[in-house]
Amino acid sequence: MEITTTQNVAINFEKANVGDRILATLIDGLIVFGYYFGVFFFLALLGITGNNVMFSAVGIILFLPVFFYNLLFEVFMGGQSPGKRMRKIKVVRLDGERPTFGSYLIRWLFRPIEILSCSGSIALITILINGKSQRIGDLAAGTCVISLKKEMSLNETVWVELEEGYIPVFPQVKRLNDSDFRIIKHKFDEAVKEEDFKMINLLANKIKKVLAIETAMYNQPFVETIVKDYNYFMGK
Repeated sequence: MEITTTQNVAINFEKANVGDRILATLIDGLIVFGYYFGVFFFLALLGITGNNVMFSAVGIILFLPVFFYNLLFEVFMGGQSPGKRMRKIKVVRLDGERPTFGSYLIRWLFRPIEILSCSGSIALITILINGKSQRIGDLAAGTCVISLKKEMSLNETVWVELEEGYIPVFPQVKRLNDSDFRIIKHKFDEAVKEEDFKMINLLANKIKKVLAIETAMYNQPFVETIVKDYNYFMGK
């Protein structure tokens, strides 16, 4: 599946298969069930039962976080719930940008209709007939779910060999993750090989904008330094 960014850069992803999405949902469901069981057990130990007002008050407070389970995890885990992380799948936007809170919120609002009702058949049918692994919530939010399982050779990963005693220049790279940086390095290596200086400039300007970096360094050595710095910090 190809995603074209707002800078007209085409990025290829492997869309998440239906099996992984179902398993991720089941894993999340088991976590939620375990949480409910733990709460009921805790309330029982305190002698709070379903026949008194205290149970209702405490229950609402304790059950409220799990009500927003998927929304909160996707927001704070960058498009992943625990189930999605275990299955190595992730929510991304179709324009290549990071999903916003609004994107996750729209997906979550459609969730009761698609997944919790009709045993998930609405979501399943939509995903099967859609070519981009999207349920209705994804269509409304402009998102899709991709797989992070692609096998890569050593040259396709984010890792590069650093010279001994290397001193990093831009500590801001610690704000990026492997998944994001793998795309940057892959596109950079491809651009250098094809002498695509327009792509190199786009990458450099995007990195500067996202990480709020100001530098007089030329774009190609700047991206090379970013790659080295990321390897330096991640190597530690």
